Amino acid sequence: MTPTLRHSTMVATSGLVNRVGPHCGEKEARVMALLITDECISCGACLPECPNEAIFETRSDAEGKGNHVGDGQGVGDNIYVITHDRCTECVGHFDEPQCAAVCPVDNCCISDPAYPETTDVLLDKARKLNPEKNIDPAKVWSGVRN
Repeated sequence: MTPTLRHSTMVATSGLVNRVGPHCGEKEARVMALLITDECISCGACLPECPNEAIFETRSDAEGKGNHVGDGQGVGDNIYVITHDRCTECVGHFDEPQCAAVCPVDNCCISDPAYPETTDVLLDKARKLNPEKNIDPAKVWSGVRN
């Protein structure tokens, strides 16, 4: 089944997402916050895995706690959402995004091209969100190209 997106373009290959858009081809690699597609079955596998507490059960829950959710995501409050201001794609924590690693639905947790960020920006965000944790700059998943 193809993930349903309302506002972005992606090409899925071998379980990874290749970004298609204005940042492709730039010398510096861009990475993005993740999003959860409409294919989400609300199983909850991702919630305890996120090191930044960026995943919420509903859009209204995320927004009620002062977080921003991308346009068209979590519509109807029936799927989980990832808030881009807390998502670091697990950079600094793990070698791959943990939500995607544990999700039983293929291509449900994918990069959100509406929010491009460099590896350095994601590492800085991880440090600010988790000042008590050791953030390892070598922990960058294979989808990040520097």
